[in-house]
Amino acid sequence: MLALAIQIAKALEDAHEHGVVHCDLKPGNVMVTPNRQVKLLDFGLAKLLRISATATTESGGEIHKFAGTLPYMSPEQLRGSPADFRSDIYSAGVVLYEMSTGRRPFEEKFSTALVDDILHKPPPPLAQFNSSLSPRLQDVIMKCLEKEHDDRYQSARELAVDLRRLASATSIPTEIPTPGHSIWRRMSRTVFIAAIAGTVGLLALIGFIVWSSSGKPGKHQIVLIGDFQNRTDERVFDNTIPELLTISLEQSGYTSVFPTSRTSEVLRLMARAPNGPIDEATGREICQ
Repeated sequence: MLALAIQIAKALEDAHEHGVVHCDLKPGNVMVTPNRQVKLLDFGLAKLLRISATATTESGGEIHKFAGTLPYMSPEQLRGSPADFRSDIYSAGVVLYEMSTGRRPFEEKFSTALVDDILHKPPPPLAQFNSSLSPRLQDVIMKCLEKEHDDRYQSARELAVDLRRLASATSIPTEIPTPGHSIWRRMSRTVFIAAIAGTVGLLALIGFIVWSSSGKPGKHQIVLIGDFQNRTDERVFDNTIPELLTISLEQSGYTSVFPTSRTSEVLRLMARAPNGPIDEATGREICQ
């Protein structure tokens, strides 16, 4: 758990050093590659902060109070206040709490009650659900979950340092052992490069179709991305290609990607599972 936690904190540190706040950190956005490397995915809600010479931050735009995934949102996000790096620290604390105990700190099923708990109730002690956790680790996680952002870790670097110190004190390796399947790793790299090349070609084709169908380059289009068929048996590719495609389309300036949250809403209206597969036929129905 510590080996994973250190990598999560380090990934956040890298993002924050570039002025990027993730805003939607949760287990579903934390993936582990075949080489046992942690990747943070889905920066679709991320916000860019302007970093001044004195290392203070200013909001690059206010985040809507319901932007994010409710059980992992910080109190300030729920209050509609602008999120900064310390909001990601809170979300990381929820993830670490869940990794350590198998449950989230607040598990109310109704959203109003859940919001009230996050805003006002202290998290239950971790030892209540896992007595084997060291007091130091519990202190680290509880510090991440402070209601006031001034009382949390002030940077992901501080969190990473404390996690590394804890691992060092307990003689726990900070690197996750890598399996010795070097041939498969080379094959995965080849498949990945081929997938990237295919994505670039697909983007060029989409760009041409959008340009030619609009009659002029400035017309904006909305694109729905369906599910890719992953035949590599490696889960890391399930999200990588759609995310690359989404980022590239959004950066083109001529297209916007239909958000997955809206897709789930439409599927519910169609009396279908909100997380069901999006094949070509279903995609057409959603667009209609």
